[in-house]
Amino acid sequence: MMDKRRFKIKAGGVLNSAAFFEASKEELRVLVTIMQEPLTYSDEAQIAEAAKVSPARAAAAIALFSEAGIICREGDVTLEFDKREDNSDSIDRPAAEIAETIRRKKLSELFSELAEMMGKETLNRDEVEKLTSLTTDLVLTEEYILILAEHLLARGRLSVLNILKEAKKLDRMDVHTPEELEEYLKIRENSSSLEWSFRKTFGKYGDKISRVELDYYSKWTEVFGFSDEIILLAMDVNVRSTTKYSYAYMDTLLERWHECGCKTVEECQKQSDSDRARIAEERKRENAPARRVSKKSEAPTPKYGNFDPSEALERAIAKSFAKATTDDKK
Repeated sequence: MMDKRRFKIKAGGVLNSAAFFEASKEELRVLVTIMQEPLTYSDEAQIAEAAKVSPARAAAAIALFSEAGIICREGDVTLEFDKREDNSDSIDRPAAEIAETIRRKKLSELFSELAEMMGKETLNRDEVEKLTSLTTDLVLTEEYILILAEHLLARGRLSVLNILKEAKKLDRMDVHTPEELEEYLKIRENSSSLEWSFRKTFGKYGDKISRVELDYYSKWTEVFGFSDEIILLAMDVNVRSTTKYSYAYMDTLLERWHECGCKTVEECQKQSDSDRARIAEERKRENAPARRVSKKSEAPTPKYGNFDPSEALERAIAKSFAKATTDDKK
């Protein structure tokens, strides 16, 4: 089922984000559109129309800024959870409820280990409440939280607040299990890898990537030398023609543009428009009814059966010429 929750900008999420250095002009236009009218758009098509960009570019922008923790959907996790984080506030949970959750889920060992990793004797009540919320609202396991904490510790960013932010970001990207988290972090470690570039272009952060997909992407970027913008243009052209994209169809388009020597988005768009017009004209000619010859222009049918008047005339002239020659001799 399509997610119809509307997009918004997270409070404080826009500041000091590396995503701005990665974003294109079109992607930044998408971000500004959502900032100007938060909780207005619920899908990429609406945002694309408002920002005057392609649907593929809107989807890429949403994936980029969601991964960076800048964009989220209305009601992610719970409205109360969002409000607490935005206000740097705690959810008002009864102490008895928190204590029961800790006992039931056996979280005390997790809290002790996290406190040790942070160089503390114990976690305070607010930190305990936030971490407990991850196990109830996001249904994360202790193993998941520890893997995430170790990742943040290695980067000098370990804190309960950062664990909370990263966990919510990963939840939006459908990274829910410890195995999925380890796979994601392994890919993220090498942000220049082909697989990471593919995921960033197509917004496929939580899905498995096949060898065929990477082979196509390698051909388009490394052999043809095309930018992500040109690849997304091929996706747009594909979707306009068949309603959903396929890598084989996109490969045909990109190969055509490469053979025609196209280097920029503008050149590829021009070639695409030219090819579409040519194909439409060819189909028009193929489907046109056969032209009938007017009966007036047809040669008249002789009225003498198989008798050819022209041939008879030639024979008569020849015979007359022969007789005249004989007479002259006499």
